[in-house]
Amino acid sequence: MKKGWMRFFALGMAVSLLGACTKEEQAEEELPELDAESALAELRDELNEGGDTEQAAKKRPSGDGSLNPNLAVMTEGEVEILYTNEKPVMLHDMDGFLVSIDKYQVSKVSDVNRLSESIFKEETGGYVVTALMRIENNRKAPVYYSNYASIILEDRQDRVTGNTYYFVPQDEMLRSDHPEEMDLYSPGYKKQGFQSFVLTEEQYAKMENTHPKIVIQGNAREKKDDYSRKYGDAVFEFPYSDASEKEFLTSPVFYQDEIVNQNLGTKTMLFEKKGIGQLLSLGGVDVEFDGVEYTEVDVSPAQMDKFYRFEESDAVYALTAKFRIENNSEETLELGAIYSTLSDANGNRYRREGMLEPDQIRILEPGESGEKFHVFLLTAEELEQIDSPVLTFGPFGGSDKRLFKGRDLAFKVPY
Repeated sequence: MKKGWMRFFALGMAVSLLGACTKEEQAEEELPELDAESALAELRDELNEGGDTEQAAKKRPSGDGSLNPNLAVMTEGEVEILYTNEKPVMLHDMDGFLVSIDKYQVSKVSDVNRLSESIFKEETGGYVVTALMRIENNRKAPVYYSNYASIILEDRQDRVTGNTYYFVPQDEMLRSDHPEEMDLYSPGYKKQGFQSFVLTEEQYAKMENTHPKIVIQGNAREKKDDYSRKYGDAVFEFPYSDASEKEFLTSPVFYQDEIVNQNLGTKTMLFEKKGIGQLLSLGGVDVEFDGVEYTEVDVSPAQMDKFYRFEESDAVYALTAKFRIENNSEETLELGAIYSTLSDANGNRYRREGMLEPDQIRILEPGESGEKFHVFLLTAEELEQIDSPVLTFGPFGGSDKRLFKGRDLAFKVPY
């Protein structure tokens, strides 16, 4: 197998969205276009030129630069600022309904008052992640949205959910301006506010042994009872200290399949090819094969049930392929209903692992575009024997039916 190294891709840092402006000025700001790839490449260049996390720290507030001063006031506790990220790129654009994390801060809090102990799991302290979030409704219609983010620790079942009520005066809470529907955001709504994540000592310690993530929910909808979830959740790496930021900036960044998003295991890159650019069309749908990566996966023992063909002692290999889709047809496409397979010259066939495939956008209406990942798992023997692989993309599904007479597209896969 050919060897390759990943070029670095951005999920984390970009130009700060906030300056030394008032809350009123901040509320009037427009969300700029976020070019995460360029921004992270720039930071990595600085690091390679001799910069380090100490230099980066000089750009952040010092110990008295609390993002939310109410934290100390309301808890009457001692607040130690551990880390501040003033420039994360964490934006979920749901067709003009925007939810972003513009800045966040990690603090250790001790000796809190009696009223605050219940928030800290009946302890006298713990850790608080304060996220400055922004919601903008640029659509012409009102949108229902349940505003809660979460931090994934060991996996998606082990998470800390944010709270918009903790440590914030009532008049500053980030919530809807609708008089009756607290989750209904009017056209033109735009506001920043805090969301707080409270961690125990044990939960904070877990982050040192995993790769924590921040998740922005994708439940925006124009009908209150529409739970079809057109949008998936947006998942972002969560550097929580100077050391974890440096590790993030200097490490390969893998495709964000669910192995990565859910912390199901640790990947090692074997070979990757980006910018493939194979473009095929079917029924007005343009599909571009953008890239592929082969990785060895060290599966977390608690997650082996998601790798049903493998025993705990088996080596597990993943082939993750990325596609860009532009729907110029008259059909509605369901991205989760694309039933692709991987085959090779030896007659071997492998089916996609749907549980390991994320969909930040799950449905493409006519005229819309999006991305799709396909994941295939291989044993060591299967990987060794693979020869001239072909990925059959399709058949396509939509509205509970097969589309385009069940036809599909065949892409040659580098190996």
